[in-house]
Amino acid sequence: MRDYIQGKRSKHYNCFATIILLLTIGYFLKKWTIIEFSDLYDQTTASGLFKVLKDYSKIIVFLHVPTMALASYLLFKKSRQNFTENLVLNLFLLYGILTISAFMQLVMIFTDNRDFLLSLNNFLAVLTIFYVIIFNYQYFSVFDYK
Repeated sequence: MRDYIQGKRSKHYNCFATIILLLTIGYFLKKWTIIEFSDLYDQTTASGLFKVLKDYSKIIVFLHVPTMALASYLLFKKSRQNFTENLVLNLFLLYGILTISAFMQLVMIFTDNRDFLLSLNNFLAVLTIFYVIIFNYQYFSVFDYK
């Protein structure tokens, strides 16, 4: 990741194309699921949120990247990484997040057990948080962050 940001791109793949590929895989996995993700939760309290997430999911994924890039830019300003470098960093971070979320969709193809899926979703949410923390720690630890 650090090599890619420093300009050594000959051995690396296209960030944007990989994100599109992961989104496409997620789209097709979602088509085969037995149960909709929004059916796991109470529809009266979160119906508007799930409608927005369902209708604009691809836009929300791409809005996530500059938002997180701004947060990492401000939080790790001492690293002297510019905003564009933080954008690329958060594209790499998005690979992992999309891969973790694809696991939930894979499981939803085979089961519609609501309690199991809610537990799995909570576990994957915690796993995602740990992934983000470890990812940022690993990248920014060379810049004297503890």
